[in-house]
Amino acid sequence: MSVSESPQEAASEGRLAIGGIVQHGLISTEAGNVPVFIVNGLGFVVSQTEMTLMLMFANRPSAAVIMAPAMAKTLGESLLKLVAEYETKTGQVVKSSSDLQPA
Repeated sequence: MSVSESPQEAASEGRLAIGGIVQHGLISTEAGNVPVFIVNGLGFVVSQTEMTLMLMFANRPSAAVIMAPAMAKTLGESLLKLVAEYETKTGQVVKSSSDLQPA
């Protein structure tokens, strides 16, 4: 792998290009390898029948997750529960990105 390798070349070999840097981007699971995305931003698109979660890095989309509204609601509930458990176990309060914005 070279630093000048294109994102398409990296993807064809199971690696992820982030911000111009090619990184390994797979986690092995029982079902096989799944891609890994580093995220520092989110975007949302809503239609009558589905909701799309855009995963962003460096203000650029890196993946889209399209789901039914029921799955989106389940995802939201699950993430809230997971963060609450994390805060309880660690004693750390997790701030959302809106909490970190200057007033």
